[in-house]
Amino acid sequence: MTTTTTPAPTALPQPLLAARATGAAAFERAPMPTRKDEHWRFTRLRGVELADVPGFVLADELDAVQARVAASLTSAVDVAGELLHVNSETLEEHVRVSADVPTGVVFSSLATAATEHAELFERHFGTVVPATDSCDDKFVDLNTANLSGGVFLYVPRNTKVELPFRADVVMTGAGAVNWRALIVLEEGAEATFVEEYLSTDAAQAGFSNAVVELVAGDNSKLHYVTVQDYAVPVQHFATHRVHAHRDAQVEWSAVGLGASQGKSRMEAHMVGAGSSVKLNGAYYLDGAQQLDYDTYQLHAAPNAFSDLFFKGVVDDKAHSIWRGMIAVARDAQGTDAFQNNRNLILKSGAHADSIPGLEIKANDVRCTHAATTSKIDAEQLFYLQARGISREDAIREIVRGFFVDVLDRIGVVQVREQVQAALWARMERTGSRP
Repeated sequence: MTTTTTPAPTALPQPLLAARATGAAAFERAPMPTRKDEHWRFTRLRGVELADVPGFVLADELDAVQARVAASLTSAVDVAGELLHVNSETLEEHVRVSADVPTGVVFSSLATAATEHAELFERHFGTVVPATDSCDDKFVDLNTANLSGGVFLYVPRNTKVELPFRADVVMTGAGAVNWRALIVLEEGAEATFVEEYLSTDAAQAGFSNAVVELVAGDNSKLHYVTVQDYAVPVQHFATHRVHAHRDAQVEWSAVGLGASQGKSRMEAHMVGAGSSVKLNGAYYLDGAQQLDYDTYQLHAAPNAFSDLFFKGVVDDKAHSIWRGMIAVARDAQGTDAFQNNRNLILKSGAHADSIPGLEIKANDVRCTHAATTSKIDAEQLFYLQARGISREDAIREIVRGFFVDVLDRIGVVQVREQVQAALWARMERTGSRP
């Protein structure tokens, strides 16, 4: 299978060109995943033609882009830095960094980082999510082969940034987004990074392919939030992975609202002793949406902690898939890991697959998992309606209550309020009716 590789309109720095060549070669070797592959057996791939995905799509419709960003669900008045990426381009003129950001912090496009901070960039890029010959990384390979834009955030040792950094990733028309993020926190650093995926046209289909690499150094604290709010016709595939080093603390929150189909791989690798990763997920699907969340908690070092809590509401004829695996290496004694997925079904035609799993090679561990799928509680609905609340409003209140405990796990107040607003706005758009 061969992909379309339209070159970027401007010259790319050598590190990006080298990465593109590596990705293109791996893409040609890697087979396309099928339903026969374990991690893809629930993923709908019909209509996904990687050979037809443009290698580069110019940024356009900037007035519409800026209007969409202004109305985005995670927009904030105060940020440490902000970046705009449209289709395949990161717009350098729309990268801004607050004057209050501490010395040594780098927030830039990937191209700028590869040029002005080449040693830092080459030390970390592709180390967390490399291009491989596996079918599981076919989309990673395509992303790397078409690499042209993205974000680089670097926070040096013992540096704390109070305000969040934000990236707005926008698709125009029936475009194609190729997005790459590399976030690096050195020892003792602390920062928050928020990204949101948006569309300017609610009726247009397009293709989005994202790869996010997160490096949480020793004793660092990283807050990472990703919100997918594309137009429903869009196909969205993504691989997000964090390497948490010794005593690092990571809080990761993911929200899924848009796209017609796709798969998000979310992997937490506890590579340092005493590291801790908390993963929070919330998704709301309706119509004929089908989204697949494939989570992986790898405990590769002793005395590490991970806690995953995902909640989803599924309406109409939508289909959600959550597949979670806790893997504990032989030397990862003292592991404490948990995963929990709960789904609320609003209509009889909706469906949720919830597949937890454990793979344990150590003998001194505590690993547990739980999964539930249920309908609206008739007694709760009756209670609210008996007090004069309409059926539609009652269901909205029940859904809000359903999401409360997963939202409460988000430690950064500003981020928690933004994620809550995103979910509430999604309910208002769809009506949340039985």
